[in-house]
Amino acid sequence: MGVQYADYAMWQRSVMVGETVKRHVDYWKAKLGDYEGMQLPTDKPRPIVQTHNGDVVVFKMGKRLHEQIEQLTKATNSTEY
Repeated sequence: MGVQYADYAMWQRSVMVGETVKRHVDYWKAKLGDYEGMQLPTDKPRPIVQTHNGDVVVFKMGKRLHEQIEQLTKATNSTEY
């Protein structure tokens, strides 16, 4: 069965304490500096009532790119989606 995510999460909680947590937090604070995050456009405000309706995006890709995607999905046992 292998390691489950819950096992990993429990292990991580057990080691991420005290000085270890501080070291990791300090590392990322130094790397990110004053990074404010991404300012994503909000041109489509959320509706008052959530509907879970999806959307469709149509685009074209070249044959070579499609072949590469097919190879990748076969190699990773995944789908093109």
